[in-house]
Formats: sequence, C-alpha cells, structure tokens
Amino acid sequence: MFVCFVVVGDYIKLPPTKISIPPLKVDHPSHVNIDSKNQVINPTDRFDSVQNSDGSHYIIYDPNKQYPGYLITYI
Repeated sequence: MFVCFVVVGDYIKLPPTKISIPPLKVDHPSHVNIDSKNQVINPTDRFDSVQNSDGSHYIIYDPNKQYPGYLITYI
C-alpha cells in the first residue's frame, strides 16, 4: 500500500455529477480576477481539482500532482 502526497491546488466543491474536466474559474459565482497569490486569472483557467459535496474526496485531474510518500508492506 502506498501513502501518497497530493497537491489539490485551487479546488471547488461540487455536488455529484458527471464531470470529465474541472469547470472554468470564470464560471464560478465567486469569480474574481485576482487569485489568492494576487495573480490575474486567465479566463481559460480551470480549477485544479474538485471536492465532493461532503468534503471526503478530491478528484485530481493531473497525474503529475501526486507522488508516493511511503510504501507500507504487511508481513
């Protein structure tokens, strides 16, 4: 079993739906032109990940945002 570290980035909490890619940031009701790092948001930027409605799972769309931290073996 692997314990992984995952970078969720800018995420949005959404109800269960069929999402093949994260929504655009400009489509979100709380959209502002400046992100948390005081950088201008490109109108084609998407959220990095999606959190389910109860907050227990994140869906990561970029396979390069997770990496193994520990390998656990059982004897």
